[in-house]
This record gives sequence, C-alpha cells and structure tokens, in this order.
Amino acid sequence: MRRCRLFLLAAGLLALLAAPVRAACLPLLSDGQMSSLSASEDPTLFGLDDRQEAADSTRLPYSAVCKLLITYQNGTHGEGTGFIYGENVLATAGHVLYDESGERGGTPLKIEIIPGAKEEQRPFGSYLAVPGENSCFYTPERWRTRRDWRYDYGVIALQTAFSPEAGMLDLGHYEDYSEEALKNTKLSILGYDAGSFSPLLAQGNVQQVRPFDLLYQIGILPGQSGAPVVDADNQVVAIQNYGVSLNDGERALRWNSGARLNKTAYRFLSSCRSQSALS
Repeated sequence: MRRCRLFLLAAGLLALLAAPVRAACLPLLSDGQMSSLSASEDPTLFGLDDRQEAADSTRLPYSAVCKLLITYQNGTHGEGTGFIYGENVLATAGHVLYDESGERGGTPLKIEIIPGAKEEQRPFGSYLAVPGENSCFYTPERWRTRRDWRYDYGVIALQTAFSPEAGMLDLGHYEDYSEEALKNTKLSILGYDAGSFSPLLAQGNVQQVRPFDLLYQIGILPGQSGAPVVDADNQVVAIQNYGVSLNDGERALRWNSGARLNKTAYRFLSSCRSQSALS
C-alpha cells in the first residue's frame, strides 16, 4: 500500500500549521474568565436524555451515518460512529483510527462499517475495512505522534465503493462557516451509542466557537465519537470527539466538543477523498 504511505507523508505536512499543545489545554477564547480544568473526558448528557431515535435509517442524513465495530491489535473491541462523504471514503474521529491507550496497539486490526444500521438490520450491507489490505486509514501526523486534540479526525478509504443508495453527507466549506456564522447555530449530532444499533438525533445550539473545535451542551454518550455534527442544511461543520470540563472560576462546567471543520480539517478530508478516488 505504497500509495497510503505516500499520502500519509503529504497529509502530515498539512498538520504542521500550529505548535503542539497538551490535550488538557482547552482555553475558551471568547471568555477570559474561563480556563481549562481537566483533560478530555467521555461525552455526557445534560439533564434528561432528550435524544430521538431515527424512524427511518434508510434516508439521508441517517443512511450515510455508520455504526463502527472496532477490533484492536490486542483483541479487544470498541465502537464508534462515522459518516460517508465520498463514494468510498468515511470520516470519523482520529482516536477511532489510532489509539494506543490500554495497549490497543495504535491502528485497529479491522473495522466493520455499517451504513444506516438499525437494530440488527444492515440496509446497505456492511464493509470490513482492514488497513493495508483493502483500505487505508488516514490520520494527521499530529494526532498519531502527539495526541494533539486539535487534529483528532481521520478517514477510512476503501478500495470498493459504498452502496450508492446510502448516499453521502456534504462537508461545510470553511469559508462559509466563520466564527460569526457559527455562533448560536442550531446543530444536530447523528450517531450511535456504544452497545446500540439505533441511530440517535441530538440537537442544540453552538455555545462556544474556537479555532479548532465547537463546544455545546448537546447530550450524547460514548460510542458517538466520529459522529457528524450538522447544521439545518445537513452540512457537516464538526466531528464529535470529547466531553470537556472547564472552570469558570467558581465551578466546573461540562461541554461536549466537536472537531471544527476549519481550513486545515476541511483540506485534510478533501485531500483524502481526492487521493483515494476510485476513478
């Protein structure tokens, strides 16, 4: 898979646009009274669970949202979410595609991709991605080598196309989604909880827009890492990653955080799609 290795080198250059910071360092840029309290955590609910189960997973946007079943190098298993945004490419969180914690070994052995999964149904089939055999796993160099939270996103590129009936989601172009345009925007997070095959819809407003992520109090749970965060036009504006605790000076506030499709992220995902095109 020489093509994969060459692309990883090129993709790594795109990531060298900012100095590295610790994953725990998440200052709120729009409020000088707030600073980071702790490292990234699991995403959380805020009060009552008001998420809704999708009635029909065979229609967009849910048909392009995928349940991910992960097998790590040490034989353990995990779950995540991803979304199709090209004929053979899927975007997700970087820590879904490269995770050394718990002796998982970095790149997974394989990931089963199930578009539009609904209970035990696989309306568009499933795809087994084995890196180096039938697929390439792309993550920014800064994620693989430094666990830089600002670059926690990645791509699976298959050697075969997904079912065209599943459709795909569009990436919101960074020039159309400035900080001002994103403030207070209503968002939807589409994903799968760990242990569940039912796609869920969670909605709420952006509450903090930062250069590399969006913060919101939209309730989700583990398993939704890599879920698309979309606006009212179903344009992807972020990729769900973490829960974050921040200090306002008197108390800890919890947020969920999505990797913003800024210029660097947008170009990375677009480059992966172009380099991996089947025709």
